[in-house]
Amino acid sequence: MIKKKYETEWNDCFRDEFEEWFFHERGYNPFISQDDFREYPDFKRPPEPPRIEFEFYTPNGEEHRVTFFNSKYFFIEDEENYEKIYKSITSKYKKIKYIVEDYNFEPCKWYESSFGKCKGVGYEELFVNLWTLMKIPTEELPTIVKKNCEEQAKFIQKIVHRYKYDMRKFPSKISAWQYMAHQEIAFPGPHHQYVYQLLPELGEETMKFRKNKNLYKEVSAVLDQESVEAWKRIGDKK
Repeated sequence: MIKKKYETEWNDCFRDEFEEWFFHERGYNPFISQDDFREYPDFKRPPEPPRIEFEFYTPNGEEHRVTFFNSKYFFIEDEENYEKIYKSITSKYKKIKYIVEDYNFEPCKWYESSFGKCKGVGYEELFVNLWTLMKIPTEELPTIVKKNCEEQAKFIQKIVHRYKYDMRKFPSKISAWQYMAHQEIAFPGPHHQYVYQLLPELGEETMKFRKNKNLYKEVSAVLDQESVEAWKRIGDKK
């Protein structure tokens, strides 16, 4: 029996899906390089899928590389047995995959020994595995990871300064540091403990949310109301 060939194209959401994971995780996890990722198109000779690369650091401070490979979209939605046909497709490009290597293109020994393999499928597995590095205490952080924490702290301070500047025009009952602690729950964190040492105001507000489980809803309600009032004032001026 001759299998039917279907038209395909590379998943055009590849970059957007990756960015959603990458920017969130990089914003919290200092073991992920704070540099931007690199994106490469597909190569015809030899045939290779589009890929995205970025670096991370192991507990001893060594830099390693993660590469994600794009998947293909198969035009089979008009077929009667869509699910059955999809399961029968044996292409190695059905799913987004990743591989973790050193700069000699050898498997990352730390990742392989920690998780039993150096490759996998999808984004969640990789980023969840890298999140385990967040358990390493401040005194054991490699120098480069401490620097990444300091970069994160500087970025947070910029947001705080902007928030305080905006409060001149749109006063709020929520302080800048309380707002940042609230955002850590809205866009799940938390940061590494060293960041809270660098920003004690953030650490204090974060602890308030942890101790009072109702505080998040209370702050959210205030922010929502203030947002409605701000847009109303803007509309009234037009």
